[in-house]
Amino acid sequence: MPQATQQAPDLARFTAAWDEFSKALLRARSRAWQQQTPLTPAQYHLLLALHAEPELGVGEMAAAAGCTSPTVTRMLDGLERDGVVVREHSDEDRRRTIVSLTARGKRLLAQQRRHSDERKQRLYDQLSPSERRQAEQLLRRLAEVIADL
Repeated sequence: MPQATQQAPDLARFTAAWDEFSKALLRARSRAWQQQTPLTPAQYHLLLALHAEPELGVGEMAAAAGCTSPTVTRMLDGLERDGVVVREHSDEDRRRTIVSLTARGKRLLAQQRRHSDERKQRLYDQLSPSERRQAEQLLRRLAEVIADL
């Protein structure tokens, strides 16, 4: 059997599995949002990056959150308005803006992190030890491949 003919059913099964996985992720995010999760996934990743490296520029924050710079700027506008972050001009370079988490922002981030960790723990608990190892390897590989697309 020619390889292209054999790959078609494999690709169809992969595509179906990918679509099923994507829908499950969307449903999980929707449930989290309905549970009054205080931050959107993009805001959460933005604040995680900001917490890890407080001196990040907007472009670096955008890369960490998986967004564009204009989107991050809009997110920061809203987060600042809600008292989650503050923005100040850098003393060394007035063109650079320093973004910092407020006390409220730190609390929201900690709350969201706990909620996220609990969901990951529940998922992890559903897998056998062998599935856990496979999932870790496959998730890392998929992240690597997706990053290169």
